[in-house]
Amino acid sequence: MFDYAGVAVEIWQQILLAVLDLPYVLDTLINAEMACWRKSHYYHDPKVYAESEHQRKTLRLVCRSWRAFADEYQYRWITYHQSKCRDTRGHKDALEAIRLITAEVLRPDSLDKVEFKSRPRRILFHITKKDDMTIFRNAIDYCSQKLTILHVKGQEGFEDQIFESIVKQSSNLPMLRCLELMAPRKAPKPLQTISSAFPALTSFEMKSTLHYKLDEGDYLVLPDLHSLGFDVSNLTADYLQKWDIPAIVNLSIALGRRRITLNNAQIALEPIKSLGATLVILNIWRAYGPIRLPVEFWTWCPCLIEFSSFFSWIFLDSPAPTHHPLRYVVHWAYYDEEKNPLVTETPNVVNPAVLHSLACLPQNVEHLLVWQSWTAYMAILQPYDTPEHILRKMNEICVERAIRVEDKDGVALGEFLASKRVENK
Repeated sequence: MFDYAGVAVEIWQQILLAVLDLPYVLDTLINAEMACWRKSHYYHDPKVYAESEHQRKTLRLVCRSWRAFADEYQYRWITYHQSKCRDTRGHKDALEAIRLITAEVLRPDSLDKVEFKSRPRRILFHITKKDDMTIFRNAIDYCSQKLTILHVKGQEGFEDQIFESIVKQSSNLPMLRCLELMAPRKAPKPLQTISSAFPALTSFEMKSTLHYKLDEGDYLVLPDLHSLGFDVSNLTADYLQKWDIPAIVNLSIALGRRRITLNNAQIALEPIKSLGATLVILNIWRAYGPIRLPVEFWTWCPCLIEFSSFFSWIFLDSPAPTHHPLRYVVHWAYYDEEKNPLVTETPNVVNPAVLHSLACLPQNVEHLLVWQSWTAYMAILQPYDTPEHILRKMNEICVERAIRVEDKDGVALGEFLASKRVENK
């Protein structure tokens, strides 16, 4: 029998840490080699974290040394959202964790006596009023240096206070790798400020309003940046060429904020053309107007594995190169009910243009996700005379090309259509 008593303490700690720090839930990098959308619900998911907490509490029961080790990781995830979590256990836990961060640490005469059990790795903070802002400042001012993920959301009016607080405490956040915040209104060059304060970021997301504008001399310099979520739809190609983000593989953007018309729609694609060379994952989460993707798109993004878009509003102009590596496609179906005006100018294409886009995808595509339930998608297609016929045509295209197509609940389209046949008998 193996003598476990002889295993080094450091090895046991690594084993226990693997139980507590689950991949995905506290990770700062998305695995770009798999279908991100199939695993994305694990990344920063409270349910997955809750399961790891159950495991941590179980480990505490083994012995005193394991209990001491597990207690050091008690508050590695803090979610503060007073408006939604008032008087709930989750909100009380967040307040207790923040109290532990700030309380005894403020008393220099008792630093040696503090049993510091709040070492957050991830903080998600919602700010809706002044009291929230005060608590947030306390949490950031005395935060553990282990923090790797910080997401801050809030109502309009708090943007500059949040930005200033985070930047001011950058020296106390040496391990920060993922940052999400609201775009400040008064900071002259926020992107350069973030680049200087947190040069090792691997993920950066900055929410902005429709009226947000960047200074022409402001740009990102983040050599390790892996994932970017930022609306670059109003930025020119010349401006984006100044950015230094050579490691980017995951881009989430909107297109066409600069008032798309039928005559200048291709201008909206400049951000993809500028940043596409290294992209593995591309998510177009908003479109301000209809766009026809030219065949050159595939040369702009030669490494693309996963592509999420509105394939009726932003549709493919012509067949993609046969051997392009794209494998996973996510279709945001919200524009399928709209009559795309560009379609009327394109021979052999009819609304909804998603059917044409599917037929133009590269041969390597193996999985299509329609981000609706099939029942909800049929309701979206109601403006057309035969929504079920559209689904059957989609299924025919995917069967012919050996593409598995399913809805957001994981139901295969063929299974859904078979159930409809049974209902109609």
